[in-house]
Amino acid sequence: MARSYTVIIIGSGVSGIAAATKLLKNKFNNFIILEAENRIGGRIQTLPFGDGHIELGAQWIHGEEGNVVYNMASDQNLVSDRRETMQQFMNSTFVTSSGCEIKSDRLREYIKVAYSVFDDSPKDDLERFMSLGELFHKRTENILIDSEELPLKQFINWCQHYQNSYNGSDNWFEASAINIDTYKTCPGYPAISWKSKGFSTIIDLLQVWKYTAPVN
Repeated sequence: MARSYTVIIIGSGVSGIAAATKLLKNKFNNFIILEAENRIGGRIQTLPFGDGHIELGAQWIHGEEGNVVYNMASDQNLVSDRRETMQQFMNSTFVTSSGCEIKSDRLREYIKVAYSVFDDSPKDDLERFMSLGELFHKRTENILIDSEELPLKQFINWCQHYQNSYNGSDNWFEASAINIDTYKTCPGYPAISWKSKGFSTIIDLLQVWKYTAPVN
């Protein structure tokens, strides 16, 4: 039997579920959520893997102040207390795809240069309309790296993978450099981990309301 709804929510990602939760909190349940995929969560997709889990989408909580995800999770004691510093990351061991450790004395220096490329806003209109990949190559073209000391191709490939994971892109030639200016961050630690289940925990928190106010 056909029926009508007062509100139609498109998509069951975190925004759609949050909208539904808001309606339920206000004792309104004459709505329907339309979702094209066979799962909920949108770009949040946590899957079990061995004794743990892997994230195919959102991973870290970026920032603390003014971050509704952090506020919800920390109130429930769901965020990790571990805070890795950039220095700890820089002291990590880097290996090639064949398993050989890269022992270059200048490796950390090169990594710092790679990070600094994206610290500064685009300098002019030319840079503003570049992709992140184009901006990286432009700003590093005069840096000399001994290919015997450091496998250059693999190093640049690592830089691209790092930026892709940070920006949520598949290819840094598809991510715009203008976002360096427009992306707003929340103050606080920039990469907070979850204690156990992963980012899908936020979906679970939002869905708690469905048990007390079921949708018609």
